[in-house]
Amino acid sequence: MISRLEILFLNDNNLESLPTEIGRLEHLKHLDLSKNKLQSLPDGIVELRNLEFLILSKNKLQSLPDGIVELRNLEFLILSKNKLQSLPVEIGRLEHLEALILNGNELQSLPDGIGDLEHLEELDLSCNQLQSLPDGIGDLEHLEELILNGNQLQSLPDGIGDLERLEALILDDNQLKSLTANIGKLEHLKELRISNNQLTSLPMEIGELQNLNSLHLFDNPIASLPEEFYDLKNLEALILSGNELLPISKKIGDFKKLTVLCVSKVQPESLLNEIFKFKNLEALSLANSQLRSLPDEIFGLQNLISLELPGNLLTSISSKISQLSKLRTLNLSNNLLTSISSKISQLSKLRTLNLSNNQFTSIPDGVVEIQFLATLDFSKNPCTWVAKDIMDWFRNRVVLKLD
Repeated sequence: MISRLEILFLNDNNLESLPTEIGRLEHLKHLDLSKNKLQSLPDGIVELRNLEFLILSKNKLQSLPDGIVELRNLEFLILSKNKLQSLPVEIGRLEHLEALILNGNELQSLPDGIGDLEHLEELDLSCNQLQSLPDGIGDLEHLEELILNGNQLQSLPDGIGDLERLEALILDDNQLKSLTANIGKLEHLKELRISNNQLTSLPMEIGELQNLNSLHLFDNPIASLPEEFYDLKNLEALILSGNELLPISKKIGDFKKLTVLCVSKVQPESLLNEIFKFKNLEALSLANSQLRSLPDEIFGLQNLISLELPGNLLTSISSKISQLSKLRTLNLSNNLLTSISSKISQLSKLRTLNLSNNQFTSIPDGVVEIQFLATLDFSKNPCTWVAKDIMDWFRNRVVLKLD
């Protein structure tokens, strides 16, 4: 009989409501109602006491029934991309909840009781309207991933340092002006993303994050880095571009494990020499660094997959570019380029090439011969015509942008 159902998929329909009799499915463990048009849930849903997975993403829910906290066996509650403005005050009673996904709603605050979700491991609150977090957030002792990007946070509570098991903290696209010193207590943190905020400095305690391997600080008005920053010896990815007057110490050369490095306005030349020692680099960005030519040392980075050099003063690219045989992405936009060596054709793995906003009068011959090129941006060059045979060659092989 249908009353014995344990798994029910009703996703991708046009459901605008559910019958209250759904509560009779007392054995139900997994219910997927995503991608419908539900504006509310029937009272009967709180009778599904054996429910472990409840998926309600991409509906039009504005609120949840208070009784939803009676679903004590619930482990995964997915509510992304609705119109929720608040959560039940007693949401902390969902004592077995391991994942709470709320991205893409209209939440302006969280109930203090959220800290009672003692088994919660993942909390996604991205793309809401949160201006602050309750102090109780620090009581989530099993939390491993906290995603808060795309809100309006101006500060973090000191209690955030009590999240002893936290491995990922995502804070991009907020309004943070500072970080609490307690962030240094997150000894298991591996990933910290704080791009596109209003940070002017970092606390010295950031150097205590000895397990951190990925740090994103793109697009902040950071003016200086504390000496303790250079104690982060396990960093593998460091994104510092888009900051203001950012002096970087030669100590950056101590980051021996780096595979991804994005910096801008890199000066002096001695600092570049430190960067070129990172032989394991797979991605390098040196935007707006006043480079007039490519130093020979850059061609020794044999593991590079992505090279970004926008906003420099390059006028030509030498034949040595062919030595970067693993390149898949090459961004040379916003330079003064008039020529590229034909040996660029030897970059057999290159898939994306950005030559926009330079001084080319025609597409370089070597570019046409790159075997697996899939995307070429040649926009905003003083190019008055493109030969028909070149256009025929590109037509079935490349996404070509000439605007």
